[in-house]
Amino acid sequence: MIKSINTYRFLLLAFALCLFNAESLAQCGQMNIQVDKTSVCAPSILRFEVVNAPSGSVFLWDVGKGSMYGADTLYTFFDESATVNANVEVTLPDNSTCQLSVPGISEIHALPVPEFVSSRNILCDGPDTVQFVDLTPNVASRSWIVDGTNYNNASQVLSHKFVSPGLKSLSLVVTDSNGCNGVKDFNDTIMVYPLPKFDFKADVRKGCAPESVLFNLTKDPAIDTFSKSYKWTFDGVANGTIQQRDSISLQYADAGDFAVTLEVAVGNGCEYTVTKNNFITLGDTAAIELLPPSKVF
Repeated sequence: MIKSINTYRFLLLAFALCLFNAESLAQCGQMNIQVDKTSVCAPSILRFEVVNAPSGSVFLWDVGKGSMYGADTLYTFFDESATVNANVEVTLPDNSTCQLSVPGISEIHALPVPEFVSSRNILCDGPDTVQFVDLTPNVASRSWIVDGTNYNNASQVLSHKFVSPGLKSLSLVVTDSNGCNGVKDFNDTIMVYPLPKFDFKADVRKGCAPESVLFNLTKDPAIDTFSKSYKWTFDGVANGTIQQRDSISLQYADAGDFAVTLEVAVGNGCEYTVTKNNFITLGDTAAIELLPPSKVF
């Protein structure tokens, strides 16, 4: 009789535990993790929430920042790209637990970093046109600001004509296919130099061969503090390539029309050439035979 009673009590306890577990499982099945943004650009704050949790429950969260206890709502800051997996252990008021997990509940996208190349970084001959090419990957739209001129919703390749000398800056604003915006300022990107005027003269431009001619610079503008080197090419002169600034004295032995070229190389990488064709014109020297005067009788 006593054995039957104990068996009956055991069965009642087992049935109660079964009902208890079934109720707990039902509560676990009703709960879920939600997030306010499933796709977002870093940096950003995400709001996670366990819905349908019984009042009085305790929550142990893990969203990739380490485990932490909290309420049914959790705010977390993300400052770099990541695929966020949300895991929560919910301890119910009856001390039973529910394990909730949502892999890939949100995607954190890194901001695009603008980058570009230009056809030229130095303009040696005064204001001119430069072509810029946006190299930022995965761009949906972009805007350029070049030397104060705004090109909104522009193409990947941009041509801009500078109108004044000096150091020029550029800003590039891009939006990628995830809707993330990237902005970058590129200061002192392009240098536009005024076009310098070099010139020279000769003390003799016309005469008869043989002729000695002295060449000197008449215009030699400074270009910031950069050094300059000079190369002269004289047609019609033996060893007619000379590398010095000025005060060049040459002997022309033959008659003809001769060009003179001056090349100036500047330490900033700019090179300038002045060529004067038919700059020196020399004729032949005629031999004159003098006869004695005739005697008059």
